[in-house]
Amino acid sequence: MKIKDKVLIVEDEQSISNFISMVLNASGYDTIIVGSGEEALTMIASHCPDLIVLDLGLPDMDGMEVLKSVRKWSNLPVVVVSARNHEHDKVDALDYGADDYLVKPSCWPASAPPSAIPAPPWPTPRSPSPANSPPGT
Repeated sequence: MKIKDKVLIVEDEQSISNFISMVLNASGYDTIIVGSGEEALTMIASHCPDLIVLDLGLPDMDGMEVLKSVRKWSNLPVVVVSARNHEHDKVDALDYGADDYLVKPSCWPASAPPSAIPAPPWPTPRSPSPANSPPGT
């Protein structure tokens, strides 16, 4: 049995977190959903996800603070998915260490089937990274 990569979704809007989870599950990932920054920091430390999908508008703290905190001790990939569409928000998130920044709601069209979502720039469970490939491939 193959262990699936684990994605932590940090999003306080249930409809959005459920949609992101559905797309990722259909693409072969396990997901964990949390709705606050404090929960996110706890789950990152205890569950060691392979990727974080992070909203910036959280009820208890700004997602930028979560990002800054994570970057103090980890380099795991963080993709910001936020309604903030100002250029300075994108620049700040990338400067603080985000690996990518997607603006919602247009980041994934609600009508798009999971197969229509572009492949992520990191290795997926179905495509082994070069470090995990058998010799000679």
